[in-house]
Amino acid sequence: MIFSTSLFSAVLAALALSSAAQASSVEELPNRAKSSSSLPDHLIFTAVLGGPAHLSPTSNASDPNAAVSRFECWQLSRAFQVSPQQGTTGSVQTQLGNLANATYTYFPSLSPGTAHVAPYPQYVFIISGGAAIRLPNDTATVRGGAGLGVIAADSSSKTGHFSDWDAGTTVLQIPFEAGAFPPHTVLHQGACKPATNLGYNSTTA
Repeated sequence: MIFSTSLFSAVLAALALSSAAQASSVEELPNRAKSSSSLPDHLIFTAVLGGPAHLSPTSNASDPNAAVSRFECWQLSRAFQVSPQQGTTGSVQTQLGNLANATYTYFPSLSPGTAHVAPYPQYVFIISGGAAIRLPNDTATVRGGAGLGVIAADSSSKTGHFSDWDAGTTVLQIPFEAGAFPPHTVLHQGACKPATNLGYNSTTA
């Protein structure tokens, strides 16, 4: 079942502009609430992947024999556009690519993670609450709250990752159609950092 990307772009716009990511001693997830004078032009995501670094900044090719989950910072290629739709006048929107199905998940109590891999390449959006995403042996951790979006795509990994969900957290899991990544550029290895971006690359109006 294929979902309209315009619906999810509207959901994403609401998430991105209301984000409240937390700063800590672990990798900081971007705070997407920037001043009203700044407009987003491209979305960025921390991606959880299996295998080594991409062979080139715009390539999805990697060594299929690699076994370790890792983080990369991705910028989606599709730019934000001013909305022409009534009811969203004055906003900017972007398409998320072709999507298949979606799952709405609620965690009523604290849910410490066990090692697992993504069942399929997908977006994961936190609507409320918070979570920590950890690599094995605590080699790297990112943490964020409502508005966080990550790409989970380490299904080829032998180590997997951990997802620790706070009590009261609500999550949307949205797989990519046929497992195909949206067009993107790899900004750098490791989780996205406020020093290089704020959840989206932006320009001043």
